[in-house]
Amino acid sequence: MNNSSNNMKKEKYLNALMTSSTKKEAYQAAHISRATANRFDNDPEFKKMYQQRRQKIMEFTGNRLRQLSGKAVETLARIMDSEEATPTEQTRAAKIVLDSAFQVANQQDILDRLDKLESEAAEQDES
Repeated sequence: MNNSSNNMKKEKYLNALMTSSTKKEAYQAAHISRATANRFDNDPEFKKMYQQRRQKIMEFTGNRLRQLSGKAVETLARIMDSEEATPTEQTRAAKIVLDSAFQVANQQDILDRLDKLESEAAEQDES
């Protein structure tokens, strides 16, 4: 099989992996055999391409979520303050806000601890 054809198959399979629910769905969508998919999956170059593509998708998703988070918080605030919302709806909105705030605080605490450990490790390496 020539290299160009192989690269096209890898690209089709890579794209299918990004949009399919299962590996089987992906290799079927890319019109390759399971054995070919396994060979691609074990190829270090393909693994690197897969990780890079996946990282780009996650970065895009994270950016989009950050863009929408303000709107989501405003929506929850409106529900909490709404006279038309039932007490159950207001409580549910408040719980979402509190749970989210708790998660952010925990994540920040972990990041702060990690920064401290990295600084301490760097200081030990220097001495």
